[in-house]
Amino acid sequence: MKYIDKLSNKEKIIFREIIKKILFKNFEWLDIIKMHWNTDKYRCRVWNKRVIFEIKNQKIEILKIWPRWDIYK
Repeated sequence: MKYIDKLSNKEKIIFREIIKKILFKNFEWLDIIKMHWNTDKYRCRVWNKRVIFEIKNQKIEILKIWPRWDIYK
């Protein structure tokens, strides 16, 4: 979550809301795609940033929030 601290106030609010939606499994209106190289990981696209999260045993864990050009390295 260190990355969120570096964002502007407007972006912080938006990302916190998106993370809440992901954690409460409210995926409506989110651009979420299952990552094909791993069956348990998903990505949510928000502007030029990505939220990578994992669903295992009905538990959701946020792994990374990062700019698009650095997340897949």
